[in-house]
Amino acid sequence: FGSRTPSEFLWLSFCHAPAGVVMDKVEIKDARPPGIRWHTLDKYPAGPAQQVVHFKGFGRLLDFKHSHTQRGAASCVDFVHREGFTTLAWDGDSFAQDSFTRLIPQMAQDTGVRLVAFLLDSHTKRFQQSWGHRGLSIDVYLVPTLNTRSDFTYLGLAAIQATRADFVVTLGGGPVVMEEFRHAPRHVRYLLWPVHRRTPCRKSWEAPKLLEIGDHEQLMLQEILDTEIPSTPEARHNEVLAFSLDTP
Repeated sequence: FGSRTPSEFLWLSFCHAPAGVVMDKVEIKDARPPGIRWHTLDKYPAGPAQQVVHFKGFGRLLDFKHSHTQRGAASCVDFVHREGFTTLAWDGDSFAQDSFTRLIPQMAQDTGVRLVAFLLDSHTKRFQQSWGHRGLSIDVYLVPTLNTRSDFTYLGLAAIQATRADFVVTLGGGPVVMEEFRHAPRHVRYLLWPVHRRTPCRKSWEAPKLLEIGDHEQLMLQEILDTEIPSTPEARHNEVLAFSLDTP
């Protein structure tokens, strides 16, 4: 490519193709080299809103061996692909096999979306250790740490304000997602895949906090077909409640 981007190279190749030659249609995905690029929040590209979707969910204890979780995850990935989003943003959560972040590499591979993370500036080491070796191209925008209990809610809202996105996709989700929803701009729609997660004892389940909202114009509940939603026994209610208060 020399000093040209892949898109510029393809355009020049098309312009200089011999007469009568029909070039195959090429789907241009994010062809930037893998690695993490760090930016301050004010450097997020201005201009018209992009096709950005924010991705959130339970950060721990999702059981991807359970058919309910598997089908919810597959439906979520399919939605991002089908709707043609060009950018997938998340709030700097670490990669984990029992987290919604497990799906991010798959989404990048299947859809070619650009990956953007918004991260508290005190968490750069953790993020680098978690994502730096995964062969992904990620732009990270740093949000100043406030050192309050509301830091993660503030982070999520700052990210939505920066991207001006209209959609948030959430695979389950705990108290932080709930609190962010309560303060989100009116134009933002939250699409909830209501997957449940295990509690620490793994004998019961916790439902997404957003299910407590009920009918709301900004909340769109997505159906997970052909699965039985795990139930949380009433006897475990206190354990689930205490767990939810301290876990994203």
